[in-house]
Formats: sequence, structure tokens, C-alpha cells
Amino acid sequence: MGCRQRWCIVLCAAALLAGCADLKDLGKLQQGLAANFHTSGVAIDLANGNALTVTFVNLAVSESDRPSLCRQAAEFVRDHYAGYGHLRTVAVGFKRQVGIAGFSASRSTVPCQYTTAELATPLTPHEGM
Repeated sequence: MGCRQRWCIVLCAAALLAGCADLKDLGKLQQGLAANFHTSGVAIDLANGNALTVTFVNLAVSESDRPSLCRQAAEFVRDHYAGYGHLRTVAVGFKRQVGIAGFSASRSTVPCQYTTAELATPLTPHEGM
């Protein structure tokens, strides 16, 4: 095996490990949000490595309480997600999903989006959860 092939293997392994670390951090964030907001229906989506969306699935919350919950969830991301420093935006949405006899329907809204500048700095350094 030549030097070039070894270097390629090392780079691929490093990328794979970094990806696994990101998935682990996102998993911890999802579990933390679920515990904090007392729901198992939390989905996390990271787009382009800098835009994170939290979606609450079938969470019973009134329209009037959504802005407050959005802000709380975005601040939770700010204070608990190890990859927060790489983010530009944090969005929070809601999804209503119903299923009957093998068919499902859903409706999603993403009413809140914050830049990391709007959320300010984390309360504590990120060391995982």
C-alpha cells in the first residue's frame, strides 16, 4: 500500500469518526430535549452543519404558548449542544401527525427561527449532557 492510499484511509477514518461524534452529540441533544420538555416526540435535523431544526411531534401546546416554548427550546440547544459553536441558526417547529390503518398524515410548521447572535452565548461551556 502506497503512502497516498494510507493517507486516504486516514482521512476517511477521521471523517467517519467526526461524523460519529456529531451523531452522538445530536442524539444526546434529542434525549435532553425529550427529557426537558417531557415528550418522546422530538426530531432533530442538522442541515449543512450550521442550521439546526428541532421539531416537536404531537406536543400538546397552544398557539399562544408556542413562542415561549420555541425560545426555551432554542436556548436549551444553545446551552447543551456541543456543536452549537458551528451553528448559524436554530429553528423550532411543530408537527401534528396522525395515523389510521396504515395511513398517516402530518402537518408541520416552523414558526420560530433564531440566529446564534440572537441567542447570545451559552450559559456554560459545552461538555455534553
